[in-house]
Amino acid sequence: MNVWLASDYQSLFVNDVPLMDVRAPIEFEKGSFPNATNCMLLDDLQREKIGTEFKQQGQDAAVDLGEQLATSEIRQQRLDSWLAFHQQNPDSLLYCFRGGMRSQITQKWLAEAGVDKMYVEGGYKGMRQYLIEQTAQIVEEKKLYIIGGLTGIGKTELIWQLDNTIDLEGRANHRGSSFGRRVGGQPKIIDFENALAIDMIKKCHQGCSSLVLEDESRLVGGCVIPPVLFDKMCESSVIILQEPVELRLERIYREYVVEFHQECHKAYGEEAEQMFSEGLIQGLARIKKRLGGERFETMNVLLEQALALFDQGVENARSCFYQFIELLLEGYYDPMYHYQLEKKRQRIVFEGDRQQIAEYLADK
Repeated sequence: MNVWLASDYQSLFVNDVPLMDVRAPIEFEKGSFPNATNCMLLDDLQREKIGTEFKQQGQDAAVDLGEQLATSEIRQQRLDSWLAFHQQNPDSLLYCFRGGMRSQITQKWLAEAGVDKMYVEGGYKGMRQYLIEQTAQIVEEKKLYIIGGLTGIGKTELIWQLDNTIDLEGRANHRGSSFGRRVGGQPKIIDFENALAIDMIKKCHQGCSSLVLEDESRLVGGCVIPPVLFDKMCESSVIILQEPVELRLERIYREYVVEFHQECHKAYGEEAEQMFSEGLIQGLARIKKRLGGERFETMNVLLEQALALFDQGVENARSCFYQFIELLLEGYYDPMYHYQLEKKRQRIVFEGDRQQIAEYLADK
């Protein structure tokens, strides 16, 4: 049979080979890979029926049922889907859960239609296990540097500037704070883990001797950093990024107000203004207890004023938002940062601006 061997998993991920996932949609939703597209052989109901038949009557009976369910109409629908994917991705591979019967049936039907396509040995389960093992191995072998600094200092921009970095917030689609939710939601935790593993494999393939990550808590929004990686981060060298407060205010306003507003308009259309306002109001509500009642009420009034001015397109909205952001930093983010920094002080190896840090890390 024409099979992509498990020994070549690295090449598959490093080269972003397009993957045709023939599992049922319910399986795909639980976890997949960045370059995978769901092109099912069995839908959820068919999979459930065949699974029940297998448990009750055995493999032969399950195969017979599968053949009965694969009417000529359904078979043609599946083939049309696969052939369309193949036309767009001629170098793609296919896989099922374990690289077993579903992969072989798909391969056979495609071959009968004139398309020779390899399936991945071990399927999803094999590739998933490979990524878990690679994450542990890379974390053990590579030195990590953690970029710390006050909220709005530009840590993510520094991460983008350097070559040997892993963008945790980018992969989580979350800015890592109470106001950090992004349009589009967050990936499934398994998808997040898989994407991080592939990023690390690629960096190692490029010859990076160390990896640089932004300082994060265990949770980036709802995405959990793999324990083996987070544990290593908690004992790794810390580099502190420094920048004037004026630039912090400007950056926070740009990212959390202007860019968030633009994202809402692209995603929500007529509901954009409501989603934008609710996103900021809910962000403030999430830290109400930490702010205290009086400070929260002051900031809530200020935020409502800023939103009203912003909705009218009034330039004064900027100064109003700046006041809100200053209170947010003074009353919540900066005290929390300084508290956390004391726990890491013994691990700090360098402090400086973006250029100084880039130069420090150049030979690391």
